[in-house]
Amino acid sequence: MNETLEDAATLARLRAQEPLPGLVAVWSGDHPVCVPFALESGAIELGRDELAHAGCADARVSRVHLRVERGEDRRWRCADRASRNGSWVDGVRLDPSSEHERPPKVIRVGHTLLVPREDLRPFIDGGVRDSHGVVAGPLTLAAFARIEALARAGANVLLQGPSGAGKEVAAAVFHRASLGAKGPLVSINCATIPRELAERILFGARKGAFTGASDSAGLVQQADGGTLFLDELAELAPPVQAKLLRAIETGTVLPLGATQAVTARFRLCAATLVDLREAVADGRFREDLYYRVGRPAVALPPLAQRTEEIGFHLDQAARAVHAKLQCTAAFVEACLLRPWPGNVRELRTEARSAAIEALSCSAPAVDVAHLPESAGCPLGEASPTLARAADEPVAASTQPATALSKASVLEALAKEQGNVLRAAERLGVSRAKLRRAIERWAIDPRASQSDD
Repeated sequence: MNETLEDAATLARLRAQEPLPGLVAVWSGDHPVCVPFALESGAIELGRDELAHAGCADARVSRVHLRVERGEDRRWRCADRASRNGSWVDGVRLDPSSEHERPPKVIRVGHTLLVPREDLRPFIDGGVRDSHGVVAGPLTLAAFARIEALARAGANVLLQGPSGAGKEVAAAVFHRASLGAKGPLVSINCATIPRELAERILFGARKGAFTGASDSAGLVQQADGGTLFLDELAELAPPVQAKLLRAIETGTVLPLGATQAVTARFRLCAATLVDLREAVADGRFREDLYYRVGRPAVALPPLAQRTEEIGFHLDQAARAVHAKLQCTAAFVEACLLRPWPGNVRELRTEARSAAIEALSCSAPAVDVAHLPESAGCPLGEASPTLARAADEPVAASTQPATALSKASVLEALAKEQGNVLRAAERLGVSRAKLRRAIERWAIDPRASQSDD
């Protein structure tokens, strides 16, 4: 367990029924982490030593940097403690003399990112598991544990959850834990099967069943002795549903044109986006099949409820493109601020594209500039606010925009040794705005590198 939770009183509260609010560090420096920080007595002071003690060493964090409180009114309050490099809440820099009073999505200090959690108890026995390409935080691990228990008990299981949430991964978890683990795992997306061909594809055919037919085993028969994963189960036509029900009940299938059934004994893992009870009520799904596959059901949470996994997915995607390619904290922050309606599938697709873009322009790391403004946002919706917040954070919208002068730009560049990104942070403006000012006044940031 992380040392930040080794205090006896904290552990006692974590193991009790009372929720313990706190922060979870999800990124530090250039790599993903999962480190919980409890808000004992409703507040915590974070600085360089506290982070380093927890394994999140960050030289850009001041010794006394940020105070976070969660009051009895359940409101979160963040106050910067006049830190050298500032604190950021949801992409907006905190004024050192005021408090930020709203439920935040992500807090940034230096190159460390933290997400608030109403209850840290799920993190007591572990954080995020990153193994063989599978990323699983506490919520996902809890779902996997339930799936494994059902598989070992010999039950079939219905997976519920939004598109892209990881149902295929969950099906593989079910297969490995099931009694048919030594057999095949046959995965079928029912939505992709043409309705007029569904019966032949699923249950096979015998020579002469129709013009040009030859003996062929269906996908259900191929799952004999193993696991059959049916994604988008509700898309099957009612006649095919009836034949599937018989296969589940008897362990046999009757191919098209056959007079004798063939064995097809399998464990069934099904998945759906729709409410099967509503589908039954609407006449789109057979009631008798629902009673065989509708329970037990396991819900897979959307990515928005398990943001502690995002940094691990981004790191995997970048390193899959190039083993030494890393992500910046600003890039991860941008991803944490977006809703990702396509969940893990969308996140990894966009992260890979961003990594390829970074590699193509010889960038040292994957940064915000490589992420399209539309990435992670609902289709058809513009996201200027999200895009701006995801870039190097700007002043709060409730405050007047930061005015730049040539003297202030030169001073910030000098203090940051010509580093434009850090100079923008110091000035409280976006990096793009600072670059425009540099171009307007023909400033050479490299001229400041020798200044101290």
